[in-house]
Amino acid sequence: MDGRDERYWLKGTITMLEARVEGLQYELHTREIRLKEQEQRIAELEQQVEELKKQAVVGKKRVTRKKEGHYWLCRKVPAKSRRSA
Repeated sequence: MDGRDERYWLKGTITMLEARVEGLQYELHTREIRLKEQEQRIAELEQQVEELKKQAVVGKKRVTRKKEGHYWLCRKVPAKSRRSA
């Protein structure tokens, strides 16, 4: 190869590499945008999970179990006595 052919070949190689770099920069940019969107979605989902946890804690009722033993000891005490004393 003489000097002109080598310069022509080098210019073509440089142009090709520059185009590849531009393509990779675009791909990197789109990935960064996608990552930001995914991070926002993750933050929204984490917030929803926290809200659901709070609702679950508030919504829980304490279940009372019947005690084992004699019926009269385990029954509920009436609010008012029907008999007059």
